[in-house]
Amino acid sequence: MLDYFRSNAQSFGVKCIFGLIILVFIGWGVGSFTDRSAGNVVATVNGEPITINDFERAYQMAESEALTRNPSMTREQLVASGLGENVLRDMIQQILLQQAAVRMGLDATPLEMRREVEGIPAFQDKQGRFDPARYEEVLNNRRMGIAAFEQSLANQIRRDKILTILQDAAWTDPAAAKRHYDYLRQKRQVSCLFLPASDAVVEAPSDKEIQEAYEARKQSLAIPRKVAVEFVRVSPEKLVSAASISDDEVRRWYDEHPRSFATPEQVKAAHILVPLAPDADEAAVKKAEETMAAIRKELDGGKSFAAVADAHNGPQAAGPGGELGWVERDKLVKPFADAAFALEPGKISDVVRSQFGLHLIKVEDRKAASREPLDAVKDKIRADIARERGGTRLNEALDGLLEAAILGTPLDKAAVNFNLAAEKTEPLTQAALAQALGMDVAAVAPLMSLAAGMPLDTPLAAGDGYLVCRVAAVEEARTPELAAVRDTLEKTLRNEAALQAVMKKAAEQRATLEKNAQGVKLTGATMDRGGALPGYAPSAAVSDAVFAAEAGQWIPPVAADSETRGQGALLCRVDKTLEPDAAEWNSMQNIMQQIATGQRAQAVFSIFMRDLFKTADIEVLNPAVVTRKAG
Repeated sequence: MLDYFRSNAQSFGVKCIFGLIILVFIGWGVGSFTDRSAGNVVATVNGEPITINDFERAYQMAESEALTRNPSMTREQLVASGLGENVLRDMIQQILLQQAAVRMGLDATPLEMRREVEGIPAFQDKQGRFDPARYEEVLNNRRMGIAAFEQSLANQIRRDKILTILQDAAWTDPAAAKRHYDYLRQKRQVSCLFLPASDAVVEAPSDKEIQEAYEARKQSLAIPRKVAVEFVRVSPEKLVSAASISDDEVRRWYDEHPRSFATPEQVKAAHILVPLAPDADEAAVKKAEETMAAIRKELDGGKSFAAVADAHNGPQAAGPGGELGWVERDKLVKPFADAAFALEPGKISDVVRSQFGLHLIKVEDRKAASREPLDAVKDKIRADIARERGGTRLNEALDGLLEAAILGTPLDKAAVNFNLAAEKTEPLTQAALAQALGMDVAAVAPLMSLAAGMPLDTPLAAGDGYLVCRVAAVEEARTPELAAVRDTLEKTLRNEAALQAVMKKAAEQRATLEKNAQGVKLTGATMDRGGALPGYAPSAAVSDAVFAAEAGQWIPPVAADSETRGQGALLCRVDKTLEPDAAEWNSMQNIMQQIATGQRAQAVFSIFMRDLFKTADIEVLNPAVVTRKAG
């Protein structure tokens, strides 16, 4: 269910609720996370403060996302739309959820914290095992303390527990899922007539019409702002060269980190599982034991372990033939591990009970514990040492380069002090700049508003490192002169006039077709709800009109783009409604039930949040910060 929420999260608030771990790794830059003095507080939620620093970070992220989705919008329009109020509401929601989790006693246990941290790939070695040194290194590189990171992680775990409780209350009638599926999977069989706009004869627009169109469309004709950026890439790997690490240092590292290059003892195992709950009653235990005895009899009768496993294992129990692959002791529950690692290859265990049920285990092969030789890993060790040392210099380099950028020192000269080099882009739009820097479009938004010569006062997270940036030059947004776009405007106005003329003709044609369509050459097609009509570009207008019509009804003409004949007017008659295939429903009903339950859970969540807001003591102390208005 949590996956469903995450996959459907669109607002900044939901992203905040579910994305704290992600936020840690995108690196918001340098600043205080703890300054909670009265003058630095935007609002309080049941006495808990939201600082101006925290609000500004959240606002900048929301603003960047909004500008990326709507490039034509200005920052002033976002302010007018209430972006600040929405960001604050979402931050309040996050705090209310956290406070509710504490009241409900939904704590994050040490075991849960450990599992979450060890499961994050950024903290794992090349064998996929948690590496404490890597954990500390990554957080240090991201300028995040371990305590702050683990507090964020604990908050996320608590909120997830609330959502799990809400999920359990979100029962949905299976019939509702079926009705929703029938609605989604219905199809329409249609007959179509297309009138291409190219067949219409229209007059050339007058000079007055072209001038008026130019004045009305200046915003869409505008060439967006471009900036040229001077920047320095800073990462641990760049700050210390691997070649500078001596053989003695490599040997010492190898000796001091034996676990990093060790592969523990492994067995290649398969099993047959009869599920049984840990707290199963005597009758359930007896039934499971009888089932396992029958399975054992099949094996004793000469059937292969793989064939018996495939006949009895559930879909989640193991791979084909009961295979688990190569496994390590500490990756298995203890009863299973003790039995598996006591077996010789080719042997089958006695019945073993674990928290999952009853097992018969077969060990197919065994690997002794081993350690990679130094020669095989020396290059990696050099890189690891260099990265670690670079990590210790990272803050120093970033602070030094930021200071140079702010004071106006040329970045190329400042970069030399850290054995780095400055780079520079041409004047680029936001999208092109993001591509040049290898970053997301939203991430470079702060650079687009700076004046020439101005530095960005925080580093930008970029991959495994950061960029320290200064805007070198600016080409302001501008609207081209009429002469430069006159031909384009004239062509656009001709096309619009032609489409308008053909839409009028189609309306007249529809009236005729409703009386008698004999002798008119129509094209037949089948259309999915929300899908595209074969041979035409996807169009919500066409889909909505077709699925709103009754059988035998001609829809009003709709503007459409034919893949072969260009733009024009489309007329469709709905010939028949095609119901979903019953066999398809059988294969989809579990998924549809999960979707329906997820939708119900979202509704329960909304009610839960509404009640939290109603009873909360919320005080906004600095409304001007939120509304972005002086005074």
